[in-house]
Amino acid sequence: MAGRKLDVERLNRISPRAGFLEAGVGLGDLISTLVDTVRTRPVSFGAFAPGTAPAKVKTVAVLWYYLDGILRTKAATDDLWTLTGPDLPAAGANCRKYLLCLDAAGAATVLQSSDATTLAGCVLPPYPAAKCVVGILNIVNTSVGAFVPGTTLLTVANVTDTYTEGDGGMRALPALR
Repeated sequence: MAGRKLDVERLNRISPRAGFLEAGVGLGDLISTLVDTVRTRPVSFGAFAPGTAPAKVKTVAVLWYYLDGILRTKAATDDLWTLTGPDLPAAGANCRKYLLCLDAAGAATVLQSSDATTLAGCVLPPYPAAKCVVGILNIVNTSVGAFVPGTTLLTVANVTDTYTEGDGGMRALPALR
């Protein structure tokens, strides 16, 4: 079996979620991906909400997550994530997603998607190294002005903020049928 390559086209037909595989991917590569998926993932989900400060996000419950195979926790924290990035216009590409990430020390970072006319059209960045995506913030701006990360309140009129618990299936195991 050493050096044997997967029939990637067949695997991708069997499981659409495995569509990230490329021709020439070895079995070892697939196993490594599966192990990484299990070793870094959110376990329980705290509720997310707008923070007290402008354009910040808080947790209102304890978050449990695995990072590199070690179970970690983060207490409920106000103003944990600070949104960054360019202004989000009120028209045109007025939708954006933010990955809400925690590292081994519980430090928070955000990564933004591309902007799009619908949330479904937003392209998420690659899964970050040495971090666990514990939630995703979805922003739709239909106000009269731009949404300015770090300045505009998430609770302002016509800025809709919704939250996805966990990583939204970014690290889901391929489902073979």
